[in-house]
Formats: sequence, C-alpha cells, structure tokens
Amino acid sequence: MTDKDLEDITQNAIKNYGNLNGHYKSYNHDAICNEVEINLVKYEEINDFCMNVTGILKNFDKLSFYGSSDIRKCTIVNLWLFDYIVNKIIKDDPSKNITAVLSELFKFWKDIISHSICDIETSLQYKNYLNDIKKLYDYAINYDSLKMYTVGNSYTCSKSVKEYIELINSLYKEVKQKCDSNEYVDCKLLKDIENYYSTDYLYQVRCDKVKDSDLKGAQREKASSYPSREQGHATTHQHHSVSGDGSHSDEMHNVDTAPPFASTIMGILFPMFGIAFISFIFHKFTPLGSWLHTRVLGKVIKNDNMDKEIGIESLEDTYNYMDTNYELNEHDIGYHPVSND
Repeated sequence: MTDKDLEDITQNAIKNYGNLNGHYKSYNHDAICNEVEINLVKYEEINDFCMNVTGILKNFDKLSFYGSSDIRKCTIVNLWLFDYIVNKIIKDDPSKNITAVLSELFKFWKDIISHSICDIETSLQYKNYLNDIKKLYDYAINYDSLKMYTVGNSYTCSKSVKEYIELINSLYKEVKQKCDSNEYVDCKLLKDIENYYSTDYLYQVRCDKVKDSDLKGAQREKASSYPSREQGHATTHQHHSVSGDGSHSDEMHNVDTAPPFASTIMGILFPMFGIAFISFIFHKFTPLGSWLHTRVLGKVIKNDNMDKEIGIESLEDTYNYMDTNYELNEHDIGYHPVSND
C-alpha cells in the first residue's frame, strides 16, 4: 500500500525531474539533434533526449526547482541527464556505450552554455555511484518537507517515512565509507551535500514513534496470516509436547470430525418410526394387516404357552433334582473317627 505521507514528502524531487522531462523540447536545436541521431542511430530515444538537453541548457537561467534553494541547479540537471542516459537509453545493453553519448554531448554543450556555469559531471556515468548520489540528493531536496512533517507531528511518523529516514542514514554512511576507501573515486557531489548541510542537521531527522494506525495495520496483517480459531478446530487437533531435551514440538494431526451423539440417536430412531408407520398403514387400510395380525398374534400366544409349559417342566425337574440330592446326602453322612496322632 502506498504511504500518502511519504508521497507528499518526496514530491519536490519527483516534480523537479518531471519538469525537465519534456518541458523544454520546444527550445531545441534541430540541426544539432539530427546530427546526434545519425551518429547514434542504434540508440533509442536519443533524439528526444537531445532535444530535452538543448532546450534545458538554452533556458538554464530560467530554471526553477522545488525544494531547498541551496541545491545547485546544475547538479539537478546532471542527475536527470545521467539517469536518463543510464536507465532509458543504455539500459544495461552491452552494445551501447555511454562514452559515445557523452562525446556527442561535449560537441554542442559549450556552444550553448559555459562550462563555468554548468559542466557535465562525468563521475555520474558509473551506475552504482549515480543511483546512490541521486538518492542522497533527492533526500536533500525533500529535506525541508521532511523536517516540517516530523516536527509538526511531534516526531511521530508513518512506518514508511521512518524506514525512508533509516535507509538514507544507512546509505550516507555506506557512500561515505566508499569515498574514503576510494571505491568511489570522485566524490565531489557528496562533498557538496556536506557543504550545504552539516551531517548532524541533514541526516539526523528524528522519528521517535510510529503512528498507531500503522502499528495496528501491521498487527492485523500479521494476524490474518494465521488460521482462524474455527478453522483450526474444524480440521485439526494440535498436540503440544516437550521432548526429553527440553525442546518444544508441535504435532498437527488431521482427524475426521466425529458425528455428534444426537446424530447417532436419530439414525436409529428414524428407521424404527418408519417401520412402525408402514405397519400401521398395512394394518389399518389393507387385508394384509388383518392376516399379519392373526398370524403374528397366534404365533406369539403359541410361543407364550410353550414357554409356560417349559417353565413348569423345568420347575418340576428342579424339585426332583433337589429331592434326589437330599436323599444322597443323607446316605453320605457318617462317623469319621479322629486319629490320635
């Protein structure tokens, strides 16, 4: 999601490059640019670029930019110029050479503007250095807006603004180290920034707190990455255990949801009700019901009588068994002398 606060703060640098990008084409030198296009026939957009450059140089005194008045106009022009060459014309194409483009620029540059007013910053032809310095300069251009934002909000910033400040602080230290170690050979533009602003003033903008709305949004985003309580209980059971070495382990077992008790009861009762209902229909409204009643009732009565007869016989057998047993026990009773050991 785009941060509106950061968009507002960085508008100055964006608008400056936007004004240079096509605004001055009407002041071009057709003869110069036609020759450049012939010499660099394989370089796409070279004609548009040439017309922009010649128009900008011709109207250099009239140029006005947003942001701090301490930033040199020539530096902004050079940043735009090399960003266009590197990222729109060359575009990492090994068949294209930035030196060839610069050679064409040198041919007509001095005829339009004095080198003492604005010269070509050849150090920016190196892509990494260009990208780093451009970010630092853009920060300097946007500095006044950034300072007003932080102070006006009691040093409470949006998450993106805080990250932007931290990124530039880190980048400044990195570029400074590369310049000191001569990894970046020509660090004139970095020194320009340091001359305009002390490092304490420029790179220590305070952002003590992140807006509550951003924190809550981050928490909601984090929470949404976890399954809901209902989802977790519907499909899985989680078992948390501690292993012998004290480490924790979580085991997730997928299980089928067991049918509830009520469902089981209903599964039994419904068939029984169905049988009873069908039996009632047969008995009440069809001759088959009367026939079944007679047959079934007769069988039940017969079985009942048989059960009674069997019960009586069984009872008589029990009495006979007891009498016989009693008689045998009487015969077994005798005198058993106790030996005198």
